[in-house]
Amino acid sequence: MKSRALSLGLAAAVIAAGLATAAEAADKPVYGVLLKTLSNPFWGAMEQGIRDGAQAADVEYFMQAVESDQAAEPQLNTCNTMLERKPAVMITAAINSTILLPCLKQANDMGMPVVDLDANLDHAIAAKAGVKIAFTIGSDNTAAGGQGADYLVSKLGKDLYDRLRTFTNHFSDIGKSLDRAVESYNRGVGSLEARVLVTARKFKERGAIAGEEIEIQEPVDKSARPLSLDEGGLFPELVAPAEPEDDSFPLLNSRSASAGET
Repeated sequence: MKSRALSLGLAAAVIAAGLATAAEAADKPVYGVLLKTLSNPFWGAMEQGIRDGAQAADVEYFMQAVESDQAAEPQLNTCNTMLERKPAVMITAAINSTILLPCLKQANDMGMPVVDLDANLDHAIAAKAGVKIAFTIGSDNTAAGGQGADYLVSKLGKDLYDRLRTFTNHFSDIGKSLDRAVESYNRGVGSLEARVLVTARKFKERGAIAGEEIEIQEPVDKSARPLSLDEGGLFPELVAPAEPEDDSFPLLNSRSASAGET
């Protein structure tokens, strides 16, 4: 906000310098600047910007402000007092869109261009009151808000992306570990059936052992589902090619997950 105020102040001083006539320029015109208040850090920075801009443009100015940005009537009185010094240009940051109109109308009648600082004047209302505004210096708050949102998205989005990437890497490692566990289990089952249980069952076949049969140990034919977030849009390097959906695991169904996210 401070840099914005400095920029506006610099622009006000430099551009307003071009409004004076050639005759006035020969006499080193003085510009009048009326701010809202200097007790607010924003307007304090604005004052600094105007000072720097005036120095850069080699122009003289005098500045007035009121005690607070709610002191509308005192600002009008201050404006009228400033006209007595007959500035070449009146640069005003009005407290509201109407309070300074009588003073600014008089300034126009005296041949003074009026500059609207920080876009506080409504041009349509001013025109109805007979006030001609030479130009307005102000920021595009919509654009500024968009830039702020873009910054937040880029900063917070990057942090979120990095955290999700780390988490999904861990999750992918869990899936690989599960696959290795299943592979080890299947090797163990194969060895148990081929080398141990096949011999143990012969005792039953020959009547040496009574009781129930030893169950046949089947290998596990399931594997961990590859991580799939959004058809490859978020982390394409972690997304495996699509496989047929298994309806026996609806909570792991990627289409179901995608539908739930919309």
